[in-house]
Amino acid sequence: MDRHTSYTYWANCLVFGPLFLVLESVGRVQGFAMGMGPNAAGEALFWQIGIAGSHRGQGHGKSLAAALIRGIRQQGGRRVLVTIAEDNLVSRRLFEGCAFACNTRLVAVGPIPCMADDIQAETLYGFDLPPEAKCSEWRV
Repeated sequence: MDRHTSYTYWANCLVFGPLFLVLESVGRVQGFAMGMGPNAAGEALFWQIGIAGSHRGQGHGKSLAAALIRGIRQQGGRRVLVTIAEDNLVSRRLFEGCAFACNTRLVAVGPIPCMADDIQAETLYGFDLPPEAKCSEWRV
C-alpha cells in the first residue's frame, strides 16, 4: 500500500466523499478504498484499494470492497468497473469474489492504454450490480 500524508487522505475524503473509505488502526491508516461515479449510465469506477502488509490476509480488503460497492449502489450505481494489472492475482480474486457475491461474473471489457513507459498496462473489467437482495451478505 502506498503511504500518503494525512492531508492526502483528508483531501480524498473531500473529493470522493462517501466513495473514499479508510481502515484505521491505532491512529494510523492501514488501508483505503476509493471510487468515482456513478456516471449517467450508472457505471462507477472502483479506482483503488490498498491494505498495509501487516493487515493483509485478515479480510480487510473484502470488507472495504463490500462497503465501497454498497456506497456505489447507494449513489445509484448499476455497474462496477475496475482496472487490474495482469500480474495482480490478489486483486483479480477479490473482484471475482465481489462479482460472484452479486450472482454475476467479472468480465474483461478491454485494455486500458498506458500513457507512461514506467506504468504497467491494465485491463478494464466490469460486473453488474443486481438489486441488493440478490447479493451475498458478507461481500456486497
